[in-house]
Parts: sequence; C-alpha cells; structure tokens
Amino acid sequence: MKKLSMGLSVLIMMLFIFIPVTANDGIDISDDFIEVELDELKGAASKNFSISEINQYGVKISAWDKTLFVDYEGNSFDVTNAIENNRVMFYDGIAAVKANGSYGYINDEYEWIVPPAYKSAGNFSCGFGIVTDENGESFVMDTSGDAKFRSTRNIRPFVDGIAIVDDAERIDYKILDQEPNSYDAPQMQEYYICDYKYGYILGRKEDSVNNTQIYSLFDSEGNIVSSYDMGSFYSHTGGKCLPNGKAIVFGAGDINSNGAEIYDEKTALFSKDGENASIDKNIFEDYSAHKIGHFNNEYIITCSGEIYDYRLNRIGELDIDASVKEVVANGNVVAVLPLQTSDTKYEDYGDYSVPWLECDRVDFIFAPGFWESYKAPTYVDIEKLRDVSNDTINVYINSDILTFDKQPILENDRTLVPLRAIFEALEAEVAWDNDTNTATAVKDGTTIS
Repeated sequence: MKKLSMGLSVLIMMLFIFIPVTANDGIDISDDFIEVELDELKGAASKNFSISEINQYGVKISAWDKTLFVDYEGNSFDVTNAIENNRVMFYDGIAAVKANGSYGYINDEYEWIVPPAYKSAGNFSCGFGIVTDENGESFVMDTSGDAKFRSTRNIRPFVDGIAIVDDAERIDYKILDQEPNSYDAPQMQEYYICDYKYGYILGRKEDSVNNTQIYSLFDSEGNIVSSYDMGSFYSHTGGKCLPNGKAIVFGAGDINSNGAEIYDEKTALFSKDGENASIDKNIFEDYSAHKIGHFNNEYIITCSGEIYDYRLNRIGELDIDASVKEVVANGNVVAVLPLQTSDTKYEDYGDYSVPWLECDRVDFIFAPGFWESYKAPTYVDIEKLRDVSNDTINVYINSDILTFDKQPILENDRTLVPLRAIFEALEAEVAWDNDTNTATAVKDGTTIS
C-alpha cells in the first residue's frame, strides 16, 4: 500500500488496491484506484469544473476562480497563479520561477541556471526549457543554462523529443530534435498543428477545392507517414496523437451535402501502418481534443467515461456513481471528477435556469505497474527561493542577458563581474597573459587591458 503525505488542507480517503473499476458490461479496467477528497472545493459551486491538464505528476483542476493541482499521492495545492506565486514543481530537476519581476530557472540545489531576465519561462521537458524575452525572441535553454537555439517566432515546448517552431502563415515550420538540430518541414505547409506526442505530429489541412479536411501524421523530421481524408468540411474538428504512430480525429457540425447544409458527425482513427477505422459519431463530445485519451494501450476513454477499443467499437463505460462527470485519460492514468448539481446556485437564462456544479473529490485509476516507475513531484521551497533571489545580479548588453561560467558577486559594496563574457559578447578578441596576470581585449583598433 502506498503511503500518502498530507497536502495543504486536504483530506485523503483511500480505497486503494483491490477495488475494481469496471465497464458496465463487466470488463475490468484496473484494480488500482484512489479517491482524493478536496476540502478546498467543498461547498463551492461553479459553472464548470474542468481537468485542464494531466501530466506525469498529477492533474490541474480548474473551477470558477481557482485552480488546484492534485498529485497522484493525494497532495493538493492552490496554483491559481502558480508561477506568479512560485507554487511550482521541478521538471527534469529544473524549476521555472519568478524573481524581481522576471523569469528564469533554478536547479534543485537552488542555484540559478538561467538568471531571471525573461518575460516568460516554460517548464523543462526532455532536457530543455523555453524562455521569451521582452522583444519576443524565444530561446531553447539546456540544463547548463546555455541557449542552444533562438528564434523570433514562438517555439512550442519539447514533447517526447520534439519541439516545433511555429509559423503563423503555416509555410515555414521547423522541427527541433534533442540535439537540438533544426529541420525544415516543407511537407507541413498549409497544415494546422493539432498535437504532437509519441514522436509524431498531427496536422490538419483545409481543402476548400474538394470541400474536405485532410489530417496527416508526420514523423520527427516532418515527413508525412499517413493521411486521412475526412470526406467533408466540418465546422468543429480536431484530433490527438496516440501511441505507436496512431491518431484519432473528429468532425462535427453543419456540412454541405449536394448543396444543402446538414448536421453530421464522425470519429476516425488512422495509423502509420494504414490501419483505419471510423464511426458516424463524435466521441469527443465537447469538441475538446485534450480530454479524450488512451489507457494502458488498450482503451480509448472519452470525457464522459465511455470506453472504446482501437477499432472504435464501444465496449462500455466507467462505472462511476455520478450524474455528471469529467474524465481525462493519459496513458497510464485516468482522472475522474464526479460532479453534482447545486441545490442553491443557478445560472438564470430568463425562460429557464441551469444549476451550477459542485465537486469535492477527484478519483484516479492507475494502469498496472504505474507505481513502479512513478516519481513523486518536488515542489519549490519558497523560503529557499527568496534567499537566492535576493542575491541575483543580472548583466545585460543591448537588452540581452549574459550568462557566465562564474556568476557576478557583490563584495564590499562593489559588484565584481567576469569581463571575458562581456568582451566576447561585444565581439572583442580576448587574451590572457599568465606572466603578468593580465587580460587584454582588442576590437576595431582599441585595446583594453
């Protein structure tokens, strides 16, 4: 049995091992299950409760005016303004934090890897973090704090070894690998990027000539490995990557058929191996692609808890005692919000009213072997961060922050800065004379020593 540590004002109730979660036709999904009761949400009502993110550590639950993070050990934290208040976690041993109004990275020894000098900083993934400066330029930073790639365009974060340099015109996408090498991706021209995971990229192209939409899977170098023609032009459409070179896509809404508009729905699954399946139903339900997911490489699970196999055959639903529920699956975890309608709060629409929702717990369903590879999250210690933030010295040249092998220090009310990095940033030639212990910098005929 796992030992749960208590979070802030969170009451844990565990029904841990040996409680089967089944589909309504008796299919066992998993016997590893916990319920986490959340005091923070008890008595609160909201128009909507949503699992806005699920990752290797836990889930984010968004309500009317609050966002909670709940890890898989049952600890709960208010992360409504997480990075603003530095209620953040370490990813790859690095945390994106805010100090003195700007963003940077610290390691788990609370040393600055990237000093706080940026407008934004994303979580580390695959050994890289992405920062953006005040001029809108983006940088890929490694765990040593070195900038390995830069672009004036937005860089999407690394996922399973792939990052994407966006192009608003959808003409000049670039793909980064983990070196990081940059690849041009001409085959991705005209495609919207829907998802990228498991080493593949899912894109959608609008074909107005043939009145249809084309989905394609691209490999890590931007080459098309499989495509699927939706057969119609849907007003609502989207998709998601699945493991092993598969993708699931949907279409719903009014389409033109022989000159007349009709409502139609479709879900399709296609793969790099040419295995396709489709049904005349939108199983994405609320048009939100991130909420549909897979579990244990066996099932596809919808946001209402319906269960499908990889041929899109419906085989049941999660047996959860709740009139309304929000379900998100992420490979080896299914997270469930059992929701109840409020008896006291309503949204008034004149002729009718809709009750708000209440939620006081989240349920987790784990795939077999989950705990063998699970690593508990480590959270930033705010007091330690405050100490290191007060000692930060930033040096800029033309609004660009400099990084140093040895950080600047304050000594006897004087700031001591390694000059080699400054001279090299100014494109001066720098030499060191061991006999006289003298550094010399030369540029455009000017010598400083």
